Amino acid sequence: MELIGIIDYQMSNLYSVYKAIEEVNGIPKIISNPKELKTISKVILPGVGSFDSALHSLQNKNFIEPLKTYIKNGMPFLGICLGFQLLMQSSEEGKSEGLGIVRGRVKKFDKELVKNIPHIGWNSIQITNYNSPLWVNFNTSPWFYFIHSYYVYLDNKNIESAFVQYDNLSFTVAMSLDNIMAVQFHPEKSSQSGLMILKNFTKMS
Repeated sequence: MELIGIIDYQMSNLYSVYKAIEEVNGIPKIISNPKELKTISKVILPGVGSFDSALHSLQNKNFIEPLKTYIKNGMPFLGICLGFQLLMQSSEEGKSEGLGIVRGRVKKFDKELVKNIPHIGWNSIQITNYNSPLWVNFNTSPWFYFIHSYYVYLDNKNIESAFVQYDNLSFTVAMSLDNIMAVQFHPEKSSQSGLMILKNFTKMS
């Protein structure tokens, strides 16, 4: 029995993700203690809220080093929204260092390029790497639900697997690096396209 761990660091909509995993016939488990990482085969780091607060919460619950080890050991990982941003080295939203698992930074939307901040609602994305496990059975421009005021800038664009055009700015909304998957949108709020993302993740080995 493969358990899909959902990390509870008091900064996320856990139960929306939990129910979505159940809907695609996965077996979700809320993880509130880092020792529980040893009991699961895949992990999801969801997130809503601020960069610094999330990192402080992960630190206070002693998740940071065990999570880094879990990912380093090649276990499938999915970061959602803030969970994507936390993988980076830094963020313009706060002063804390990110997890630094992926080289890049989180930037605030430039008001000269983006008129409507935050980016809220449905948007169609452009897939750039169909080799990513997340994009099995997808077409070129699926729609997903977004809500965010900051975005990820990757140092290595080769790990980008999808981007979106919003006003006059295009930016990364999905990445794949070996066992590490991450998306800026909310698959748990994105109807059938989002469920397909989560189903593909549950099938990763």
